Amino acid sequence: MKNEEERVMEEDDQQKASDLVHELVLRLLSQNPQTPDPDPTSPTFLKTLRYAHRILRSRLTPSVSPDAAAIAESLKRRLATHGKSSDALAFADLYAKFASKTGPGSVNNKWSLLYLLRIVSEDRHKLDSPLLLPNLNAAVSSSLGNKKTNGVLLVTKDPENLRDVAFRECVVRLSRDRWKVR
Repeated sequence: MKNEEERVMEEDDQQKASDLVHELVLRLLSQNPQTPDPDPTSPTFLKTLRYAHRILRSRLTPSVSPDAAAIAESLKRRLATHGKSSDALAFADLYAKFASKTGPGSVNNKWSLLYLLRIVSEDRHKLDSPLLLPNLNAAVSSSLGNKKTNGVLLVTKDPENLRDVAFRECVVRLSRDRWKVR
């Protein structure tokens, strides 16, 4: 009897997770100006939904340790270095609230959800992301040019990356100063 109850609860949890992924994909696609009202039965929607499920079911070992705080800090740093300091602060606040939630109804593997956010964020910078997540269409980093990375994430801080970051920070500061003068 107890095993049957556990099985039913597990199936219910899986259905809830599937519904949440469906809702997430629907919201992401609805933010795309090309598909403001996506059809959940369209091939584009179904392809994007399959992609999201494939990421979640992936058995690949992440290149990061399962440390939610480290992944959150990485995401916050990425936002800050891309000139989105207010988004970085908002994310830090949301993460603090998310991390403090425990008990029934809370997420057990917080790091895996944050890792999913990181993967989606990285996919925004890939050439083929418009095919998989059309609303996440972003330009390829100018530092890569036409080079292919073959799935390798550049982690070290080489002079090109430092120049890129410094240039972005300079542009942000100059634009802030320009608004203050006027």
